[in-house]
Amino acid sequence: MRGFEVVTRLVALLPIVKSKIRLGMILGILAGFSTVIGLSLSAYAVSQLFEPITKNFWIYLAGGLAGLSGGFGLRSMADLTTHEASYRLEVKIRENIADRLASLPLGDIYQLGAGRIKKIMHNDVKGLHAAVADASPFVGVGFSQPLAALLVLLIIQWKMFLVVSLMLPVIGLCMYFMTRDFAEQQKRYNNASEAVNTAVIEFVQGMPVIRTFDGDRLALKRFKGIIDTFTRTVSVWLAFSRQSSKLNNIFITPLPTLLLISACGIFMLQCHWISFSDFLLAMMIGSLPVQAVMPLMYLSQMLSEAKAAASRICELLDMKPLPEPAHSQIPHQFDITFDHVRFSYNNDARKPALDDISFVVPEKTVCALVGASGSGKSTVARLIPRFWDVTSGSIRLGNIDIRDINSQLLLQHIAFVFQEPFLVSGSVAENIALAYPKASDEQIKKAAQMAQAEDFILKLEEGYQTQVGDGGNRLSGGQRQRITIARALLSKASIVILDEPTAWVDPESEAKIQMALKTLSQHKTVIVIAHRLATIMDADQILVMEKGHIVEGGRHAELLQKQGKYAEIWQHYQESSHWHLDKGKKDSGGLS
Repeated sequence: MRGFEVVTRLVALLPIVKSKIRLGMILGILAGFSTVIGLSLSAYAVSQLFEPITKNFWIYLAGGLAGLSGGFGLRSMADLTTHEASYRLEVKIRENIADRLASLPLGDIYQLGAGRIKKIMHNDVKGLHAAVADASPFVGVGFSQPLAALLVLLIIQWKMFLVVSLMLPVIGLCMYFMTRDFAEQQKRYNNASEAVNTAVIEFVQGMPVIRTFDGDRLALKRFKGIIDTFTRTVSVWLAFSRQSSKLNNIFITPLPTLLLISACGIFMLQCHWISFSDFLLAMMIGSLPVQAVMPLMYLSQMLSEAKAAASRICELLDMKPLPEPAHSQIPHQFDITFDHVRFSYNNDARKPALDDISFVVPEKTVCALVGASGSGKSTVARLIPRFWDVTSGSIRLGNIDIRDINSQLLLQHIAFVFQEPFLVSGSVAENIALAYPKASDEQIKKAAQMAQAEDFILKLEEGYQTQVGDGGNRLSGGQRQRITIARALLSKASIVILDEPTAWVDPESEAKIQMALKTLSQHKTVIVIAHRLATIMDADQILVMEKGHIVEGGRHAELLQKQGKYAEIWQHYQESSHWHLDKGKKDSGGLS
């Protein structure tokens, strides 16, 4: 969309805002005319002071005060009207963004990234304030006031009108230099700003890992590089603006115009071409056209930013929601079937992430996915809760294609335990009960026992009521993971997907989690992604993935007998599990 079509589209979300904007502009126009009339009458009142005071003086004075007061009052009413409309529109847009995010495939939300979503939801919506709250009354006053001033001069003293008009070409040239390349500079700034938002979030969230492992300070260097890019972008923009600002500070101020009016006006007075009252009138209102330019130029920049912000908001609102069935089916069986599934990220058929994947996971069994990074394991897992829809083929629960199940209903049947356990600020009990808010204390405790979590919970200072901190930072990685498994057990979900649940835990926590997984598999259909193969030796089936294909499948012992890919992975795993630190001589330490 070009121009203000995107802004108009967002304004249309709340019809009353459009009428408020029109009212604000009308009030602004009236305020501009009222102010010029007030200044004109005040000029004539001042000219009367040099003569014997007559009744006309009081009429001019009263009219001038009334005009100026009316201009101020009308402008205040215009601002109040449009600001109220702006705040209501901001709430409406944020509600629409939240609704759109709720309907998008979860995979698309991950691709958007926290930094970009935050910028759109907060900064860009706030950026529309200029287009709604400020622009309407400002445009009304900004155009009506100089227009009224020029009109009054043209009618009352056309000679002074010509003098003031000499500044108009200079103003136009200054405006050109100031607005040149603004859109391109704004685009660069927005891109750099989004990168900084994302980098800050990643840097803060990853601080423990960075401080522990980033000996070469690579993460810090990357973060500093992004900050430096943002700084350079801002510096280039400021340098560009500084050049044009010098011209503006010289010409687009009242002083040059007033000097011009004074010089020409005094000359015309001496030649008896104009009266003293005409001269005062020109001095009072002649600089208004110039005074209006700089605020209008700044407003133009704000409106350009508002257009860019509206474009990004509309891009998000235009993202395709996850298709929902007209009549949702209700699954009663929870075996999982992949039938010739093919999937490509961003619909890039040349690079399929999964290619002709077919397998069945019977209900209440455990299926393990193993393979190198990038083999497609996580993609398989994320397609089941419809993070994305398959490119071709189908995924079924029982005999029902998951695309024929309402997405909210589908998610009620699936619990996803991520590699990075997610906890919210609150108590241990509240985090477990996220899956089932109506759960009783007994149900919460039973889920914790099954997840091998109650032992450490009871050792905490306040037991189940202990606050876990921001993101669960008061607990260890293994403790957080067991709480998320307890959450999965408490949920009414019939399917549990675990994405490398023991990736970042110590051996003791790993053993506890293994016991929890055995309990989990007795009640639910489980799909587990694992690098630590010891955790999935008892799985009902193990699928070995490589480059988006399933290359082997079977139980642990069967796959070892085949001496294929799984046996190779198992051998590497066994070798790595026997690595230890050499406790020999001081000079011969190392890995063996």
